[in-house]
Amino acid sequence: MAQPRLWVVVAVFLSSLSGTALAEKKPFTADDLWAVQRVASPALSPDGTLVVYTITTFDVEENRGNGDLWIVPLAGGRPRRLTSNKASD
Repeated sequence: MAQPRLWVVVAVFLSSLSGTALAEKKPFTADDLWAVQRVASPALSPDGTLVVYTITTFDVEENRGNGDLWIVPLAGGRPRRLTSNKASD
């Protein structure tokens, strides 16, 4: 039962990203693509109250990505960053 709620959270998050992209009136470039933070690997906590996921950012000059772990309550609230290493977690 908690699994569908996870996808609702992910869908709302992705919708908010697409609304921001639609507000701009310019072509989408490769640089824009590299600037987008990528959300992946959502996992529900055993008690069904939290979701942990990765957000990956990219550094074009260094030619690498860095994924950090974030956590957010399913009932609502601010996401909280769990890791901030220079290498992916």
